[in-house]
Amino acid sequence: MRKPATTKAVTTRFSLSEYEKLAEAAEKCSGTVADVIRDAWHHYQQRQHIEQQLLQLEQRLKHSTFESLLAITNLDDDARENALQKLRDKGVNF
Repeated sequence: MRKPATTKAVTTRFSLSEYEKLAEAAEKCSGTVADVIRDAWHHYQQRQHIEQQLLQLEQRLKHSTFESLLAITNLDDDARENALQKLRDKGVNF
């Protein structure tokens, strides 16, 4: 019985100038073109994760700022809901 594959080959085409840049980058780091592409994929995934974390942080900061302002202004529940709805109407998401 065959073992399931743990890796998969990917083939892509690059322009000659792009390939030469990849090969140059591989040579600088004593690696292969495949290593450069794997590294680029890894960095892309890290960037996506960081962007998601930043969005979550932004949401928490908005919420915290809103709650702080409510406490300072001493708004009642109706005024709070009204203020929240106005912000949502203007495109602010919590």
